[in-house]
Amino acid sequence: MADLILKNPAVATYIHLFKPGDDGKYTVTLLFDKQDPAQMESVQQIAAAITDLITRGTTEEIGWNSEAKTKVIPFPGGNANDPNFIKTLALPLKDADTYVLRQGQNAGKTRAEVNPEFAGKYYMQLSTTKDLTHQTDAEGHPISYLVDASQGVAGPALTTATLYPGAMVKPNIWLSPYPAGKNHGAGISANLQALIKTGDGTPLIDLDARNPLTGFNLPTANGAKPGTSDTPSANPLAAMGI
Repeated sequence: MADLILKNPAVATYIHLFKPGDDGKYTVTLLFDKQDPAQMESVQQIAAAITDLITRGTTEEIGWNSEAKTKVIPFPGGNANDPNFIKTLALPLKDADTYVLRQGQNAGKTRAEVNPEFAGKYYMQLSTTKDLTHQTDAEGHPISYLVDASQGVAGPALTTATLYPGAMVKPNIWLSPYPAGKNHGAGISANLQALIKTGDGTPLIDLDARNPLTGFNLPTANGAKPGTSDTPSANPLAAMGI
């Protein structure tokens, strides 16, 4: 599966790309507004890629068995045209208005009921085990795969101050089908390869309350925000047109 680069930006939220969770993964969730034609075009792009993988995954060795360390047919015997079969797969793209949570204290509720900002939207969680802020290029130079491209060119590496819930982003995604294992069913994972910020959006949280430097009333130099980096990163995202 080639890199999937979204045609249009989505809204970033639940951003955990600067520090891994307890499971060692870095994650971010994308929101796609059902009333936004451009964002729905991205949803259709993702859905088409997922459908293709499900179809191929019933007969081709495009999956990876992490337990056996070998390529496998991830969905043997499955029928890509059978809605009941599709429902058995864990898929990364979900409808927040209809997807019902199955575990935890909110089990039985839809995602939109639990998180009102998800209402009227599709959502997709991306994850990686790599610290994308500390990578190296072909020559061994340090680079970040989280880049601020909101001015139309590759700019500084993104930080917790510039990549906030509500920012507009475009990711480079690797969709990976996997077979059922001892503790999980079969499905498709969405792995984050790189991410660029394309512009500012409506913050989903109070940014001043989130920034511990706000109370100091620090002056800014050359218009820069306190705590951000002015050093441009190398461009690791040529495939994304930056």
